[in-house]
Amino acid sequence: GVSSGGICGMDSLPAALAAVASSLAVQCGILVDSLRSADALVRETATLALWEMAATESGQVAIREAGGLCLIVRELPGVAAAKALRRLACDVDNEDAIREAGGIEALVSVVDDARAPADAREAACGALQNLASKENERNQTAIRVCGGLEALAVLAVGGDEWP
Repeated sequence: GVSSGGICGMDSLPAALAAVASSLAVQCGILVDSLRSADALVRETATLALWEMAATESGQVAIREAGGLCLIVRELPGVAAAKALRRLACDVDNEDAIREAGGIEALVSVVDDARAPADAREAACGALQNLASKENERNQTAIRVCGGLEALAVLAVGGDEWP
């Protein structure tokens, strides 16, 4: 017969989802705390893990709620930080939070720095594109004010070395 727990234990699905969400928040909190380390390798490893976590909407929210955005911004011009911010900028609520954390200025600096890793510059361009969504005039203005359009234009016309 069918157990009283429902088909395949479906009655416990809400509890299972809550456990997964709690686990995600705990993991995210540990990684965000690692971004405060004095050890650059620890911070780079944590940033890479947060980049992976940012591949999902729930991960993007968890990173923001754990206070990770400003700490990831501090890791620029690192490739992992630029890639993480590119993903995190896909979340509408993160768009403003990244700007408020100084992310737009930092991303423009990466794009404008010919010495920055090419992968970081490319990811920074993508992050700026995501931050400049049609609905976010504040970010569009911030990109314009801090010289983002000029930095992007230099790359677009090939006036700077690009991979």
